[in-house]
Amino acid sequence: MSRICDTAISQVDQRFSQSDHLIAAKLVDSSLFLQFVLSFPTSELDCAVKLWPVGKEKC
Repeated sequence: MSRICDTAISQVDQRFSQSDHLIAAKLVDSSLFLQFVLSFPTSELDCAVKLWPVGKEKC
């Protein structure tokens, strides 16, 4: 029974570990652009920077 639980927990961790990509994807959702004028989604931008860091030499 323990192996089944361990496998289930591992699968849940794997499947939901990519949720940051969904959060960052809001930055390119054109239906939200008008909202960004009033309140830019800084938490989503921070999430994108964490996922896809750019070295200073590329800036």
